[in-house]
Amino acid sequence: MAFDIPSEAADFLGGDPENMTLDEGIGALADGIASRSGGILRAAALPAVTVLAAALFCGVAETAFSVKDSVMKVIPLAGALAIVAAAGSDLAALLNMGRSAVDTLSDFSKGLLASLAAAGGLLGSPGGAAARYTAAMLFSGALATVIERVAVPALYAYVAVITADAAVGGGSLAALAKLIKSTVTAALGMLLAAFTLYLALSGIAAGGTDALAIKAAKTVISNAVPVVGGVLSDASETVIVSTRAVRSAAGITGLVTFAALVLPPFLHIGLRYLFLKLAAAVSPLVCEGRLSALIENLSGAFGMLLGMLGACSLITLVSTVSMISLSAG
Repeated sequence: MAFDIPSEAADFLGGDPENMTLDEGIGALADGIASRSGGILRAAALPAVTVLAAALFCGVAETAFSVKDSVMKVIPLAGALAIVAAAGSDLAALLNMGRSAVDTLSDFSKGLLASLAAAGGLLGSPGGAAARYTAAMLFSGALATVIERVAVPALYAYVAVITADAAVGGGSLAALAKLIKSTVTAALGMLLAAFTLYLALSGIAAGGTDALAIKAAKTVISNAVPVVGGVLSDASETVIVSTRAVRSAAGITGLVTFAALVLPPFLHIGLRYLFLKLAAAVSPLVCEGRLSALIENLSGAFGMLLGMLGACSLITLVSTVSMISLSAG
């Protein structure tokens, strides 16, 4: 095997995936999720519970001091800071987790794709293998640059703006927060759209033999992944129509390892997103509208982070599947 298995993947799978069949790999992934699900759920629920507790405290304080204008001005500010402190530190930790996962995935994918490109070249498609490898490196490098220089700073700016908007009140900064979020969406979306267009023009994206499965998967992805779900779903066709090659290819090891690398951060970030969405739905019962809106907007920050990780993962996954299809002949 010309690529190394990261220790993080081996730990998650409970062993080296090199000699695993597809069924064994799926079973190891399921076991890895099951063994960690309790800890991940607790870690994801804690920020949402803390946020709701802060919102409830502010709601009680507003009721108790409703006749004291000076106190009433301080309560929303204190509540906004408490809510952001509860969720923001968790967001920073998950951002570091996502960065680490993307770095590990990038290092692993370079070796994996180089190995698959070499196999494709030996099977008589050196030009196609080289073109796909070059495109994968080009788009993944561009995406990493956009995330580091645009999306991450924009994420911090977004949190600062929604916090200030909640503290000041009146929704005066809501348009700015929406613009920041739209900028991140557009930046990620344009790169993924360009990648998808390249797949279509190069002929990597196959035909519609599995149309029903493709339609179902695209619908699920579009609704499940925040921020860039619609664009991600457009590229899912490439993955699904190549599953026959994946089932019979040595690249199963690569795909199982890929899944073991991206599942933990996806679960951590995704569950926090869902729990904050739930907290936002409940919060109008215990606090005023601006704090409720802040919780909803904070869930959007986790959605942006999930979109960044999803974009990086998709480029690696689609590139790997297309290489496997080529090397499988």
